[in-house]
Amino acid sequence: GGYTQVLGGIEWEKWWYTTGMPYKANKFDTSLMDECVEAASKCKEGVIVEGSVVKGWSTAQTVIFLDKLEDIQMEDFKAAEKGGEQKEKAKFQELLIGLDKKCGFSKSRNSEILFRWYKLGIRSGLESVFPDAIKFVLSQGRMKFVRPLYRLLFASPEGKEKALETFKANKDIYHSIAAKMIAKDLKLSS
Repeated sequence: GGYTQVLGGIEWEKWWYTTGMPYKANKFDTSLMDECVEAASKCKEGVIVEGSVVKGWSTAQTVIFLDKLEDIQMEDFKAAEKGGEQKEKAKFQELLIGLDKKCGFSKSRNSEILFRWYKLGIRSGLESVFPDAIKFVLSQGRMKFVRPLYRLLFASPEGKEKALETFKANKDIYHSIAAKMIAKDLKLSS
């Protein structure tokens, strides 16, 4: 009885045969995501999220926060006038230092969080993350983590030589496909 009523109320023809987006919009609760996005936006204004708040977040929420922070970082760096990039990097370095004091991202044992933390730090030229990022690429084999970090290290004045030196000394620890792709990223092969 009950299933027949529910199934009978579905407009099958519209769902299966109309073009474009579904005619009924889904409504999702985005409050958990919104909290993280707002916290990242406030960081740009100098209001650093409390460590106790972050500790209450799931990994997915922390990832959303760090991804939004990266979006803000990229926008700010792109918008910086010629010669102003160093000023933007210095601002982000201060922000990251404050965030790490309150939230301890650099001490996380979660690869998804560390990966994003290192991307933010390398792009900002925060030298304290470089040794840990190098350890991370040596402890990971996943290309989704290793390749972007090697590329960022290679693109940064502070990390270029260390990326080349590290990869050359350790390329045999990676899967052959990963090693080939990283070598290409580091301009060691064509």
